[in-house]
Amino acid sequence: MTPDNPNHPDQQHIWHRVLDQLKLQMTQATFDTWLKETMLISVDADNVYVIAVQNSFAKDWLENRLFNTIHRTLADIIGTAVSLKFVEGTPEDAARFDSTMPPTPVVTPDDLPLDLRLSDAKAMRFVESVDFEHLWLKTGFTQVPDYAIRYWRTYLGRAFDLWEFLLSEDKRDVKKMLQKKLPYWTPTKRYSYRGLASVLGCGRPTLTGRLVPCWIYERQKKEAREAEEPLPEATCCGKYYPRQMRPNGQSEMECVHWLEGILERLYREGLVAVQRVKHHGKPRAHELRLQAWRLVPVLTPFQVAQFRYELDRERHKSWIQMYGHLCNFDLVTWEQMMAESLVIYVPGYEWGRELFDVYQNNPLLGDGME
Repeated sequence: MTPDNPNHPDQQHIWHRVLDQLKLQMTQATFDTWLKETMLISVDADNVYVIAVQNSFAKDWLENRLFNTIHRTLADIIGTAVSLKFVEGTPEDAARFDSTMPPTPVVTPDDLPLDLRLSDAKAMRFVESVDFEHLWLKTGFTQVPDYAIRYWRTYLGRAFDLWEFLLSEDKRDVKKMLQKKLPYWTPTKRYSYRGLASVLGCGRPTLTGRLVPCWIYERQKKEAREAEEPLPEATCCGKYYPRQMRPNGQSEMECVHWLEGILERLYREGLVAVQRVKHHGKPRAHELRLQAWRLVPVLTPFQVAQFRYELDRERHKSWIQMYGHLCNFDLVTWEQMMAESLVIYVPGYEWGRELFDVYQNNPLLGDGME
């Protein structure tokens, strides 16, 4: 086993390898801003790697936006299951850090550096200066742009299949949308949860989201049963937020978190508008009215950083270098984009939109409705 001392050469070498791999998985600007100054300050007996960051905003960014990428890379290099914690501070702070503490609350906008608070304004100026319609026309504008099929599909996963299906229901002439005679929102149409789940070949929970137990604690319980040892005390790995400790059907405590559904994902990305249609006394029969937004912009560095494979990230970079000049932007301009998404800033986004319900089902947030 690797020594627990974070200053041991083997441990430091591991974190340097992780950083070398992460540098290949994201833009140089993203790496320099969030990861370059991180340091390993402790590794405890439970294989929890504690990483020090410069400030609370960097901690929040890594925990909520890059956690999965970093955790996966660390686990691949270690070759076994590991946990990951981010803390503010330096190696001298390690002794004061309690690895069982939950993540700190998300920072408020006033805590953000001024240049990040202005990122929305930068995003708006960017999309106003880029003619995405012309760009898609030059690079393969069809009912679904070639760019969307290559890169938005990689980013959205199964959610892309639902988005593509919703677009296929719209039989209007795309050329009229290009000529500003029709909006890029599809006409409102009514769907049942069962029908959408059937189209995707999945269950309703995959569509709407569901509570799932933490796999780390479930693995610990399984190992304890196999060794005929007492079940470990329920603890939180800190990977997911929000989460809840509660008894399961066997009266065993478990830590659960919300697994986002496909419809929630599309709503969060700004690619669908939703209105719930309730049937009195029949909650399982509830339906939805949906619209889909057709004109997708380029993905942002934040979105591309979530691609699973480095090859996909390199291909996307090559695409920017090959075609960005058609609409007067280059790789440097793109890499400086700090907004999470450009969808809602595309001109005409509000034209033709008829549905404005908030679609969020997570009961741990207090407003869950599913």
